[in-house]
Amino acid sequence: MSYSKYVRSALVFALIFMAFFGVIEYLRTRQFSVVSIVFHFIGGLLLGLIAGFVSWGLPFRNSIRIALLWLALFVIQYFTNLVEYYFYSTVSVSAILPDLAEGLFVTLIEAVLIALLFVPVTRQSAIGIEMKEFFEERRGSSWVWRILIASLLWIPIYFAFGMVAFPFLTPYYTDPSLGLGLTLPSFGVVIPLQFVRGLIYVLVLLPLIAALRIGRKYLFGVLSLVLYVPGAFIPLLTNLLWPVPLRIIHGIEVLGDFVVFAAVIVALLKKKEQSSP
Repeated sequence: MSYSKYVRSALVFALIFMAFFGVIEYLRTRQFSVVSIVFHFIGGLLLGLIAGFVSWGLPFRNSIRIALLWLALFVIQYFTNLVEYYFYSTVSVSAILPDLAEGLFVTLIEAVLIALLFVPVTRQSAIGIEMKEFFEERRGSSWVWRILIASLLWIPIYFAFGMVAFPFLTPYYTDPSLGLGLTLPSFGVVIPLQFVRGLIYVLVLLPLIAALRIGRKYLFGVLSLVLYVPGAFIPLLTNLLWPVPLRIIHGIEVLGDFVVFAAVIVALLKKKEQSSP
């Protein structure tokens, strides 16, 4: 795929992404927000560029690429965010279930569009072959401790950046008069929650790490963006119900989280020998 076609495909995806969420917003509120529409276009363009690059590098047939993209987008864009929101807010389980259902549908549409707009033109392979070659590079025990260490390291990474942002974010989580419904859970909840979150991120990214034949620096950049753009940038950019300072501070905080975490994942889990582009 040429650079110009790559950009055109990302623009097409962004326009569809914007229109899709515009319809969802209208069905919810019976009105359109110009600001929301513009923000969704920006988010859709970035998502198209990064997810399109990933799709372009996956040497699988359409159905497999759709499945991998769907899983990654649903987990990163919706599932982990909504589960964390449940523990950091006063909402009930029944309140987030419709959003999870919506997320399954939305990310399926996103995955289908990305897979069809960004079709790989190089080598063809099967996911079973790629995963087999990937895991054969190390002993099973090595993979287990590497996955566990990467997942565990998410906890100190999360707390390190969280402590820096904490003084600025505390009022939004402790002042009920703001009407945000946010709260701060205990460490007994946060630590296992963040371990599970780190483990889920690692597991959902493994097929991408196995299949993408790119160098270490490129993989680090891709994983950082795959985590950050759908996992934080788009949700925070388009959440007009939250105050701007809260969204900006959280955006900077989570960017730090994901950049360091991506570096950890690459250091522990990248293939030993891959050809760089």
